[in-house]
Amino acid sequence: GCGPGTITVGLARAVAPGDAVGIEVVPDVLVGAREHATSEGVTNLRFEEASVYALPYADASFDVAHAHQVLQHLTKPVDASREIYRVLAPGGLFATRDADYQTMIAWPREPEIDHWRDLYHAVAARNEADPDAGRQLPAWLREAGFTDLQVGGTAVVFADPDGTRNWGYSWAERTLES
Repeated sequence: GCGPGTITVGLARAVAPGDAVGIEVVPDVLVGAREHATSEGVTNLRFEEASVYALPYADASFDVAHAHQVLQHLTKPVDASREIYRVLAPGGLFATRDADYQTMIAWPREPEIDHWRDLYHAVAARNEADPDAGRQLPAWLREAGFTDLQVGGTAVVFADPDGTRNWGYSWAERTLES
């Protein structure tokens, strides 16, 4: 789920001269990701259309896999994690991060943000996904076969009107445009 490729470009820079691959199921999104990589001059990166449930790669073919805000959108995050486990080389690293929207707070409270969070939870539930995936990551990963977990968490607090507004508007834009 590389989306627009911004994080993947940064990862490709970090592993250069090694290679990086970004996958996405939405072909139109890949067009923008490729354009972004080209505009940044990153050449050790390729973007491919693929599903995390059926990765088109051999067993043990990657040293590192990264998923940022991906598992929360999936109906079967354990199955996806098993597939990632399959393509990781022995001793490979799976770095994943997902939100837990129920823990995100803003002050002053904005009824519109509370309404959006309720709506986002309802849509995710209808899609059999979970916007509060962050709290479930360790259990999902253990079920998928991962054993050596290092788990951390961050509480997100928007403590001023400008920060709250920025977060709210960015989600409004994603909701309407993506």
